[in-house]
Amino acid sequence: MIEGQTALFGIFDDSAKADRATEQLRQLGLAEKQIERAEKATGKRQPHGVPRRADTVERSRPDFASHGISTEAASYYGDAYDAGYTVLVVHPGNKHTEAARILKHNGAYNYEAPRPAKAEATGATTPGMRGEDNTQTGIASTAAGSPAAHIDADTIEADVQHAQRILQQQYEARKEQGRE
Repeated sequence: MIEGQTALFGIFDDSAKADRATEQLRQLGLAEKQIERAEKATGKRQPHGVPRRADTVERSRPDFASHGISTEAASYYGDAYDAGYTVLVVHPGNKHTEAARILKHNGAYNYEAPRPAKAEATGATTPGMRGEDNTQTGIASTAAGSPAAHIDADTIEADVQHAQRILQQQYEARKEQGRE
């Protein structure tokens, strides 16, 4: 924990979203030590991961309580970690509002703002079929008739840019090794 700072927590269903949020937080000007990541068995090197508990049966579980949050909140984040979600802990300093916006924009949720309820079950129609006219294609809808998918152009664009950066880095690495 960085003294005198309120930490922001973000739980991500998808590690790529956490990667994108981390990249944007770095672009905001946060240092590596201000961004901690807890993720199960990724094989990734995580130099600034959340500290582990000491002298307990749960040694492998990150110690979220070390960030000065309630026992209930720490348990919430620990449960998310145990379930395989990626948890970011951010110490944003004077960039609290901007960092919180980045986390939310990338799909993070937390103890204070939990994940929205699961989407309604689909079943009324599927792509390519409508209840009244199965000759027209469309987006799948829920049994209540609302769209089952929400497409956010900004998220898609950010995903594409992130993938391009990764591919470029892989290309550069192969080039240095003489494989390109």
